[in-house]
Amino acid sequence: MTVIALLGPSTTKKFEARMTVNETYEPCYSDSSSAEFQRFATNFSQTVGEFLSKKLFGFERVEVKKLANGSVVVDFDIVVQESSNATVDDIVQALEAGNGSELGYTILGNVSINATDQQSTSSTPSPTATVTGINSAQGGLTAIFTF
Repeated sequence: MTVIALLGPSTTKKFEARMTVNETYEPCYSDSSSAEFQRFATNFSQTVGEFLSKKLFGFERVEVKKLANGSVVVDFDIVVQESSNATVDDIVQALEAGNGSELGYTILGNVSINATDQQSTSSTPSPTATVTGINSAQGGLTAIFTF
């Protein structure tokens, strides 16, 4: 007997993120097809992805979209399964807890997370959160949430 399973496309949710990391910006990072951009993006995706896979149920991947000057400003997507209960707050808390050695990058300044739903046709605005500043006395971040 032969059993054939037909699976439809994977349904996912996406969080758009931007954070500045304590790395040296190279001018070639502006070209997403450059070998240097690809190396940074691959390392960032793997490192941050491994970290988030331990923190977020249903985590699938990190996709770097753009690198900009200012140390290195990384625009990236965090993709989770549709069944994931991950929220903007969960991601903020994970990044806040892992800032530095556990995350693999030191976050400078602001981190912005915007929840988007790839399958959504809703016109309701998505929640966003911003993590601002590093409080070096306590070693943490201060979170400012806007909903």
